[in-house]
Amino acid sequence: GVALFFGLREVGKQLFSGNDRFRIRNLIIRTDERAMIGEGLIREYIEISEGMNLFSPDINREREKFLSRTPNVRSVEITRYLPDTMELVVSERIPLACVQQKRKPDLCVDDRGWVFPSRVRQMDLPVISGQSATLKAGARAEGLVKDAVVLLDTIRKMPAVADIVVTGVNVKGGFEGRADALRVQLSENTIVDLWW
Repeated sequence: GVALFFGLREVGKQLFSGNDRFRIRNLIIRTDERAMIGEGLIREYIEISEGMNLFSPDINREREKFLSRTPNVRSVEITRYLPDTMELVVSERIPLACVQQKRKPDLCVDDRGWVFPSRVRQMDLPVISGQSATLKAGARAEGLVKDAVVLLDTIRKMPAVADIVVTGVNVKGGFEGRADALRVQLSENTIVDLWW
């Protein structure tokens, strides 16, 4: 049994991962049309390149490593095409709001609550402020910050409230005597305190 396993593994190596016919000659990289991440940065972080054997990279491991290095990327699909092509399709996170932090660079948060750095200042996005804990890129929003994300995403998706423009959400709590209250700043300086 053991000899058969190692024998089959060696045959597979000779047929696929050790076969020069399956060298990557075409590494195709596709991104969203509005993507900020460039092909050069993707190539730097992915650790897959032309000349490698098509079957050498562990696709799942490469995907996980790439996503851990680039928190602003939502997903990456890696596909092999015989005999010599590998395709990467990279989708970036779309910022829903900016998260203001004391003495730290501002970060963005997407509609799923993932926190990531933005390469440009998002002037037209609502600002979430007042959280006590420092958020880190690659982490998921929790507590009142998560509640603010849910609120902003709900407003964005509801056609009935399309005219409502939220400029900020303060998540420090304590408004109206409620520890779980959000203070929502609307355009034209209207303030609404919410809790549920």
